[in-house]
Amino acid sequence: MSDIIMNMSKQKDQIGYDLNEKDIDGVLRFLKYVDPVNATPERAISILAFLKSNIRESSSANLHNDQTKHYEEFKKKNNL
Repeated sequence: MSDIIMNMSKQKDQIGYDLNEKDIDGVLRFLKYVDPVNATPERAISILAFLKSNIRESSSANLHNDQTKHYEEFKKKNNL
């Protein structure tokens, strides 16, 4: 997974965010609950990048209460 982190840290969506295995693992646990078929490290990283951009746009967002809503927005935006 560290190779994925290294590659994603070069992506423009990750500027200003230190992607780490703890965050990826947390998103993977969430995905295994809501969308087990798509519970992959790559999907978790994409979600973290998506959430980062959404949080930047809406500082009042509360990820802990709205994870499912944000994930549904991620799927819609990415045609999944």
